[in-house]
Amino acid sequence: MSSRLHHWLSAPNAAWLDPADTPLAMATLLVRMARDNTLADLLRPSQIDHILAQRYDLTLAEAGDMRRASEGCATVAPRTEALARLMRLNVPQSERALLAVCLQNVLHASGTARGASGLPTGAVARILGIDAQSLVPPGNS
Repeated sequence: MSSRLHHWLSAPNAAWLDPADTPLAMATLLVRMARDNTLADLLRPSQIDHILAQRYDLTLAEAGDMRRASEGCATVAPRTEALARLMRLNVPQSERALLAVCLQNVLHASGTARGASGLPTGAVARILGIDAQSLVPPGNS
């Protein structure tokens, strides 16, 4: 884990999020969302790997390494809601929206999506601070 990211996660008001650490920070938020009630019943580690691979153009092995690093980051990161707030303040909305689209794509492709919309759209949109309309499932627009 980057020492800069560790410092930012531990004391966000005393440090800034280095743009080079943004992908790992976003992966940390995914891990947190998978561990709490937001996506706990939908998102497995292998799916996080697929999301990261799709979003950041990584191999699955590279994405797995990134997820494992983000699991370490999650141990020092604030709770999911506080981490999400930090991400909304420090990561451009376009970056957060791209991650959400990759999340949606992976859940639909794996068949683990639930309900008519397939994804807890409102919760994901709220946490990531994006427009829920950007998460309309494929074929439902």
